[in-house]
Amino acid sequence: EEEVAHGMKIYQYLMDLGADVEMRAIDAPETDFKSFEELFSKAVENEKELARVLNELANLALEEKDQMTYHFLKWFLDEQVEEIALTSSVLDKIRLVGDNGNGLFILNEELGKRKPEEDEN
Repeated sequence: EEEVAHGMKIYQYLMDLGADVEMRAIDAPETDFKSFEELFSKAVENEKELARVLNELANLALEEKDQMTYHFLKWFLDEQVEEIALTSSVLDKIRLVGDNGNGLFILNEELGKRKPEEDEN
């Protein structure tokens, strides 16, 4: 839900500026992982790649002297710091507990209590 909200935030920004927006299908994410560690290693890589792409967009906005878009993207850049920290933290905990079912259960309970951001503006 959180990622859909982020996508809709971008969509709405572009629509507010009168841009022509074409929604296209995206490839389904990889789902075949050998372990939780492999899964979260991939998640950390994905978050870092998204941060790289957002940085490129923000740099382009600054080059184009488009302060509105830079300001808009700043929120996403800040969010990426949080997402990289969160996924890296989960990966560290998974590495700590290994395949221990009790440890994974406790980690799952902890993550299940995480709430999406109330105010994403």
